[in-house]
Amino acid sequence: MFFRLPEVVSAWKDQVAQVSEKASKSLADPEGYPNPFPNFEPAEKEEEEEADEVDAKPVPAPEGMGQDDDDDVDVLEQEIDKLKVRREERLVELL
Repeated sequence: MFFRLPEVVSAWKDQVAQVSEKASKSLADPEGYPNPFPNFEPAEKEEEEEADEVDAKPVPAPEGMGQDDDDDVDVLEQEIDKLKVRREERLVELL
């Protein structure tokens, strides 16, 4: 989440400025002052590369998705039925 650091620093500066303008100005931003943050740029690049790798990998579809064997199946209706069964099971347990 290094890419969000400048955004966070900016918000932090705004909050600190309400208490002390001088303290707010003393907070360093890695984009404006990279020298105090020698590892920021390499870490940011690494994060971008990892994100690119994740985006490049195909995400497998859930099991059974895309199968047209039973077009009449209503998934929502199945889930409602499951909830009804669970509720009935709980009622039986309470009795």
